[in-house]
Amino acid sequence: MLFTKKAIHVLAFTSIFVLTASLAGCMSIPAFTKTDFTDEELLDKAEFAIGVERSELSLVPGSVMNDKHSVQYQIKDVTGATYRCYFNYTSDMGITGKSTNTSDAVCSKIGHAGDTTTKGNKARASKKSTGPCNDLLRAAGRC
Repeated sequence: MLFTKKAIHVLAFTSIFVLTASLAGCMSIPAFTKTDFTDEELLDKAEFAIGVERSELSLVPGSVMNDKHSVQYQIKDVTGATYRCYFNYTSDMGITGKSTNTSDAVCSKIGHAGDTTTKGNKARASKKSTGPCNDLLRAAGRC
């Protein structure tokens, strides 16, 4: 006899274990990656992040960069101010089908039409509080 009973049982157990582990591993690997977010989705996220109506925002053409788990893009408002935004996302195939979970967008103002200072820093620094001064305003240099 080529194999003993014990060797056959070990081989069968090992084969079943490997097959089960392989199938379980396939269930946890993302089955797809969402790469296309619509302009409306991007503007909705920016609207929430900066507090400007979506109708007053536009996507800067060619600014969308989508990698495996995040999206970066730029928007402009009607005054000409430009913002850089990004958010993270995960996409996977679960029992209920495809799903994409996204974080909220984070946006930072990076410039304004007609602003000749570096990123508007001098203009912001010159704004002083006209009301009562508190510790927070003093720390921000607004008093």
